[in-house]
Amino acid sequence: MNKHTLLFSLLVFALFSAGCSSKKKPDGLPTLYPCEIVVKQEGAPLTGATVMLLSEDNSVSWTVGGGTNDAGVARIFTHGDFAGAPLGRYKVTITKNVIENSPTPEQLSNPNFSGPMGEAYDYVDLQYKTKDSTPLNIEITAGKNTQEYEVGAPIRERVKIL
Repeated sequence: MNKHTLLFSLLVFALFSAGCSSKKKPDGLPTLYPCEIVVKQEGAPLTGATVMLLSEDNSVSWTVGGGTNDAGVARIFTHGDFAGAPLGRYKVTITKNVIENSPTPEQLSNPNFSGPMGEAYDYVDLQYKTKDSTPLNIEITAGKNTQEYEVGAPIRERVKIL
């Protein structure tokens, strides 16, 4: 192997290794434990919902949550990038917002477009929206944590902007 081939190989290896490395965990990030939340609405998987875990005693300051897939399963992440949740007791909020009457891509590509951007609606009962009103909770323990919640009938409540 000549000098240029060796140098090129090392460069490719270094770039590949850098691209494949995971994000560095921030200082103070606690040990995380796997967590999946299954969300159903009238017995069917609820897709496109946001699930947040909010520390009951405010001892966990990290953002903990995830979004539901087509099966209604939200894989929980902490700080957006790290799979799992820290130990503790949490209130669980579940929301699903849908934008109706949004402009088409063609309208948005027009630099002179000044029409409405659509209207936002909540599709999950509002009791599940805030830490103070949600009846849902979970305790994260060592090992895998899985919980299923039913959020009842869909609603269509216009989102109020404060």
